[in-house]
Amino acid sequence: MNGMPARVLLAAVLCALLPAFALADVPNRPKEALHEAIVPHGVGAARGWCSILYWNICSGWTWRYSDWQAGDEVGVIYDLPEDCGVPPGSWGDMVGLWWYWRSTRPGWGYTVSYTAYRVDADNCKVGGSLHTVSGHDPTERWNYIPSWDFWLPGACRLALAASWEKGGLPHFCTDNNERNLAAPNACPNYEVGPERTFYWGGSATQYCPPLVFSDAGGPVDAMADASFWFPDVETEPSSWGRVKALFR
Repeated sequence: MNGMPARVLLAAVLCALLPAFALADVPNRPKEALHEAIVPHGVGAARGWCSILYWNICSGWTWRYSDWQAGDEVGVIYDLPEDCGVPPGSWGDMVGLWWYWRSTRPGWGYTVSYTAYRVDADNCKVGGSLHTVSGHDPTERWNYIPSWDFWLPGACRLALAASWEKGGLPHFCTDNNERNLAAPNACPNYEVGPERTFYWGGSATQYCPPLVFSDAGGPVDAMADASFWFPDVETEPSSWGRVKALFR
């Protein structure tokens, strides 16, 4: 095609389709508002420790997305130099991952795999998996992902993605800007964050760049809690989860 790189061509096609996507919920899956009454998960911080939480359920409401297919992949992108205040390339360790699911129970057969990727400035995957955990059987709500501990290839832009191995359940959840911003009980000092939660597609179609999750208030964030350790760096507490105000 006149020597046009495939990726450039794909980007051009996606740009042409943007008006259509803008009219529907991305990734065009059914969603419903759901009230959350439990205490949110969160971890503390110490020297060299960076715990990142983008989501905010200060209103007590979330979005719950359903109708997933096997192979569908969603996740969060962390810009570790920016989010943790460390120099690019700093040696570190991914030390923990919590993920929030709804509408599932152990033993139902709806398992999930988790994969870490490097991504570029366009949020497209670069290279293969850095770390994978397969066959995770989610419990209702907060899940600690076992065996999620690996050395990073230097501080970078990192995607942590979840993929449905069977399809259907569990339901994916994000925070809810519409309820957080709604009068008369809008969250004090609430700020809508930038685009950090994405859909990369499924077995038949992969998106580069990926599609962003959003509602009428702007981008919404997956309820995931990622923890990193940079042993030789003094991380800055002001940078942890600074995209949005803390959750309570």
